[in-house]
Amino acid sequence: MQGSDLSELKKRVFEHEQSKQELELQNKKLEVTCKNWANLVKQKDELRLETGRLHKEILVSRRETTESQEARDAALAKLATSLEMRKRLAKDMQNLKQMELSAQERAEDWQSRYHDLEERTLMDQHNVPELKRQIAELQNANAKLAGHQNSNQRIKYMIKIKDENQRLTENLKRLSSKVKR
Repeated sequence: MQGSDLSELKKRVFEHEQSKQELELQNKKLEVTCKNWANLVKQKDELRLETGRLHKEILVSRRETTESQEARDAALAKLATSLEMRKRLAKDMQNLKQMELSAQERAEDWQSRYHDLEERTLMDQHNVPELKRQIAELQNANAKLAGHQNSNQRIKYMIKIKDENQRLTENLKRLSSKVKR
C-alpha cells in the first residue's frame, strides 16, 4: 500500500470517524428528542386528564349553580308570597281596626241612648202618680158635670174631658210600656 492509499484510507477513516461521531451526536439528539416527545406525549395525556377533570368540575359547578339559582328563585317566590300575605294581613288588620272603632262608636251611641231612655223612664215613672191623680180629678169633675143643667155646655165639656182622658190614658200606656222594658 502506498502512501497515497494510506492517506486516502486515513482520510476515509477520519471521515468515517467524523460521520460516526456526527451519527452518534444525531443519535443522542434523536434520543433527547424522543425523550422530549415522550415527555410531551405524557404531558399531553396529563393535560387531557386534567382537562377532563376540570370539565367534570365545571359541569358539577354548573349543576350546583343551577340548583343554587333554582333554590334562590324558589326562596324569592316564597318570600314574595309571604310579603303578599303580610300585605293582605296588614290590610285585613286595618279593616278590622276600623270595624272595631265603628262598632265601638255605635256601642257608645246605643249606650248613650239607653241611658237617655232610662232617665226618661225614671222621670216618667215619677209622673205616673201625678197623671193618675189628674185622671181621678177629671173623672170626679166629669161626674159632677154629668148632672149639669146646660146640655150644650155639658156636651162640650164631656168631649173635652173625653179627649183629655184619652190623651192621658195613652200617655199612661206609653209610660207603662217603657217602664216594663
